[in-house]
Amino acid sequence: MIEKIKNNFLLIVVIINILYLLIGSFLESILLFSKLSFSYGCIFVLLPLNIIVSFMYRKKFKRDILYLLLFFIGLLGIVSTIFAYNHEEAIFGLPLWNEGILMLIYYYSLFLISSILEEKSKKIIIHLIIVVGVINILFGFCQKYRLFNVPTSSSQGKIFFSGLCGNPNFMGTLMTLCISYLIGLYFDSKNCIAYYLFILFFMIGLLMSDTLSALVGLLFVIGYVIVFSIKYKKIKKLIILLLSLFLITFTLHITKNTSLVDDFNIFKKQTKELVTNTYESDYNLGTGRVYVWKKTLSRVPYYFMIGVGVDNFTHIMNGRLPIYRYDKPYGKAHNEYLQILITEGIYCFIAYLLFYFIIFKRSIVNSYKRKELYLVLPLIGYFVQAFFNISVIDVAPLVYITLGMNTRR
Repeated sequence: MIEKIKNNFLLIVVIINILYLLIGSFLESILLFSKLSFSYGCIFVLLPLNIIVSFMYRKKFKRDILYLLLFFIGLLGIVSTIFAYNHEEAIFGLPLWNEGILMLIYYYSLFLISSILEEKSKKIIIHLIIVVGVINILFGFCQKYRLFNVPTSSSQGKIFFSGLCGNPNFMGTLMTLCISYLIGLYFDSKNCIAYYLFILFFMIGLLMSDTLSALVGLLFVIGYVIVFSIKYKKIKKLIILLLSLFLITFTLHITKNTSLVDDFNIFKKQTKELVTNTYESDYNLGTGRVYVWKKTLSRVPYYFMIGVGVDNFTHIMNGRLPIYRYDKPYGKAHNEYLQILITEGIYCFIAYLLFYFIIFKRSIVNSYKRKELYLVLPLIGYFVQAFFNISVIDVAPLVYITLGMNTRR
């Protein structure tokens, strides 16, 4: 028994991190624990554990530019924290988001451990991530149909399908991650019926979250799958998948269980207006995203080198009024790449892009080399939806685990 634990210790540590994420989200949603308590558990309990484990397995870390880039990213983040407008927020994060430098280092530690996982451990982790997604969908159904008196959030009489993530946008990110994994497993496996059924289940979850960024991410995933399927003659599986996803989307649309089809049509119309410069106001383009992006970009020259500080987005107006929409200030840029640029500076932004690019390139190469999809698709889905969404501690740990599992050469 001891020998078995020793041989699977890295796997066990990653599982502990994922289970804490699940349990912490559950306690936060059901017992209304604070997000701060949740984040403190990550940075004061799990972060030291991950660092100790990384040191124990230091001989497994081979020379790799990714580790150098990650060190550079972490160092620049610390510099940005030192010169931040608000040091407390830079260290522990803006209240409600809690993604200060300590939390970012926690993410990096998860990447390190996941990057040295054995191949046989990866599918165990992936299936556990899918279990997290299933629990979130079941919780979302309880919210949507007001079952078991679970806590819900609403706006203008609409109950949000947000699961344990607390926000439908974050739920959409999780759905993108999980359904991408499942589509990959569906194409890579001979016995694919269970994966097929779970794809349909997660498609319902994605549509009911009403998160347009998740749908856009999924469309890019499907685009890659179409090219891959044609090349490796998996047309039958492709047709079954596409027809099934279309039927689910059509059914939920006509039964008014999702508004994503209407939102997507609006998105196409607004994109055309933006490209042709025929829009009347940027205030409502992309539910206010274009507005906040333009405001943010106007402040980039003032924080070009080291940024305003990790998770200090609300201070980019130099202590004056933050960027508002309606009566609420924006806490983040609603674009992960722009968020990094404005809070951590141009050098960190470039390092992040190189980091992502190298991982993505390796994953693409491995996808065709090994004729498999299950690892590359979540990256495609996440990188696309990140252009319209924000990083949150409810989902980001799973993303960095996914990044780590894609580092093989």
